[in-house]
Amino acid sequence: MIGGGAVIIQVLAEQLAVGGGPGQIAASEHDILDGIALPLAQADQHGHPR
Repeated sequence: MIGGGAVIIQVLAEQLAVGGGPGQIAASEHDILDGIALPLAQADQHGHPR
């Protein structure tokens, strides 16, 4: 996973630089699973938000 993601980021960075983009890529320690898991963790046993 990490190797494949690194290749994708490298290609995107190269394409942005060639295309006159900002030349920067921001990364986050959070991923889509954080966005899915947080509401589930905060829900009651019936799936309703607390």
